[in-house]
Amino acid sequence: MLNPANNSLTVSVNDDNANTSYSSFDEVRIYDQQGNLKTYQKFNKVSLATINVKDLFNGTYIVEISSAGYKERQQLIIQK
Repeated sequence: MLNPANNSLTVSVNDDNANTSYSSFDEVRIYDQQGNLKTYQKFNKVSLATINVKDLFNGTYIVEISSAGYKERQQLIIQK
C-alpha cells in the first residue's frame, strides 16, 4: 500500500513476508478514525486490487484486508 493516496489505492498481499501464510484476500474495508465503515469491496481470492478512494476526504483511515481466517489492518493517509 502506498501512502499517501489521493484518488486510488492499490492493495496487495506481501509475498516477501515469511510470516504471511495467505496469498490472497476476499474483502477490503476502509474505516475512518471513529470506526465508521467508509468503503467496502468484495473480491474472489485476489492478491492485488485497486480501490477508488476519490470520494474520501483528506485524513487518516484504517484499511482492513481479510479472507477466511486472515485479517490485516494498516493505516492509510488520504492527501489530495
